[in-house]
Amino acid sequence: MDKDSHLIETSLRTNKRQQEEEEEKVFQLRQKLQGQQWLGEDLEHIHKQEMQLLDTLRKGWQGADARGFHNYLEEQQQRDLSKWKKEIRQQEDAIEESIQESKTRLLNFQTEQQELQARWFK
Repeated sequence: MDKDSHLIETSLRTNKRQQEEEEEKVFQLRQKLQGQQWLGEDLEHIHKQEMQLLDTLRKGWQGADARGFHNYLEEQQQRDLSKWKKEIRQQEDAIEESIQESKTRLLNFQTEQQELQARWFK
């Protein structure tokens, strides 16, 4: 085996290892994204429960002070919900961007591998 063939073979092995590492990274990122989506679903469920609790409080408490407190609780709950949704969405976007970057790297590895294999078989 000549020096050039040995270098190509080494490059092919390195490329293959990098592809496998990148595929594992994409898999882990997708799992993380799925976890974020589950958090979003849990958040929606909690929001419904909070609204039911606020409704129960509204029925139980009467008077101007109670209405003011209900309004405060409802506004606070809406601010918290918006904040949580925004944070979850930002995390999902960052994960999706990482997945796209990994897919691009995978494509580059595959292209490089094809070029190396073409040189190998010459």
